[in-house]
Amino acid sequence: MYYSATLFATIGFNQPIAVGLIISGTNFLFTLVALKYIDIVGRRNILIYSAPGMVIGLVLASISFHCKCRYILTGRFHKPSGQI
Repeated sequence: MYYSATLFATIGFNQPIAVGLIISGTNFLFTLVALKYIDIVGRRNILIYSAPGMVIGLVLASISFHCKCRYILTGRFHKPSGQI
């Protein structure tokens, strides 16, 4: 989380420190939830059921960062050739 403010500033957020704090706070809260339920539900079940969610979340984050960076660099979204 050390470089999160730099990353968010680079991709164009107006208040990158606030965004980093929100993400860190969310991480902290869900860590507390995990500490309570990890032995009740079981480590293997948590891993099996959360892995697809992690993959989907990372794919969505990478797509949004790609689109945001493309918009910042070009000033507009890229339209494939042949389209108006």
